[in-house]
Amino acid sequence: MDFPNIDVTRKLQLQDIIDGNQAGRQVLEYPLNNREYPARIIFKVIPNQSATLAGVAKDLVEGSQSILANVTKTVEDAPEDQSPETAVALSASQGLKEFHKEAVSLYGDVREEAAYDESTDKTTHQVSLYLPTAIAVSDAAQYDNVELGVIGGVAEQALQQGKSVLRETGGAFYGMAANEIGAFTGRGSSMGSGMADILAQKRASKLGEIGQSAALGMQAASKVTTNPNTRAMFKDTPLRTFSFSFSLIPTSAKESVEIKKIVKLFRTELYPSVLSAGKVRVGYKFPNRFKIQLKSGMRNAKSNDDMNVKFLPTYLTAFSATYNANSPLLHTDGSFNQVDIAMSFSETRALTKADVRDGGY
Repeated sequence: MDFPNIDVTRKLQLQDIIDGNQAGRQVLEYPLNNREYPARIIFKVIPNQSATLAGVAKDLVEGSQSILANVTKTVEDAPEDQSPETAVALSASQGLKEFHKEAVSLYGDVREEAAYDESTDKTTHQVSLYLPTAIAVSDAAQYDNVELGVIGGVAEQALQQGKSVLRETGGAFYGMAANEIGAFTGRGSSMGSGMADILAQKRASKLGEIGQSAALGMQAASKVTTNPNTRAMFKDTPLRTFSFSFSLIPTSAKESVEIKKIVKLFRTELYPSVLSAGKVRVGYKFPNRFKIQLKSGMRNAKSNDDMNVKFLPTYLTAFSATYNANSPLLHTDGSFNQVDIAMSFSETRALTKADVRDGGY
């Protein structure tokens, strides 16, 4: 089917709707009429590819049986002068060596993870809506304040200068211990007064409540205190979250039906499936994810790359629909004259440097 006098992007959207409906999946959009502004935000459902644990459980059982058989054989083949306990210990030791080998082969080749590959996403239902205003995209990183202390500070300097951490921190530890005692007992005259005061405070603080009180008194009198060597330590990057809101006002009976389908699809995909044993609910299957795309609808535009905003697969975490926010009136068929919807999404994992640098997320 051909659509004359329509830009290329719109042709593709219409063809997608036809193909989707022919394939038995829902391809919904709003508005159906008045398409003066072509920019769109598209939500595509990514069906979960469930992995069964039956095979894993089978492997675990077979692995346990193999280990038991090896231990039994080790005990049976042990020399007469060797106790069963010793034979089992030797068998366990051998097992640990094998495990160590596997761990090295698994984790030995550590490298930066590549950017997310969206080409593997298989989608079904989709909803195409007008591009909303104020799309907020925030990036963040989490850091903890960590006190290295004196020994930690020495270790940091040793690493930065390419020295042996064990040698440097070991020497610092024993030197500090000896100097603390010397400063506390008055035999620290070879040290600077400030250092002697600090070490005396450290030694006193280790002598129970009375010593801690004495250390505070020393600190107040000498006007010298220890430097905790506080550093900002990277911890993690939080999941990005996004919120969108739309006002859906039907201008025809067909558009009113389309809005009802849109609301139902989002509400359906928010919820998990329930796993039951008889009449007892024993678990859930995760809800499906969404692939969110922005399309400008402009001629010569490439998909959503021209808009410089991309999203990893997301879960729909909240959805609300407000009916007739501005008027109590209904259409002649009993449908609402306005439906305002609001949605919140959370990406399924945290972004990485490669996602931003190479994937454009």
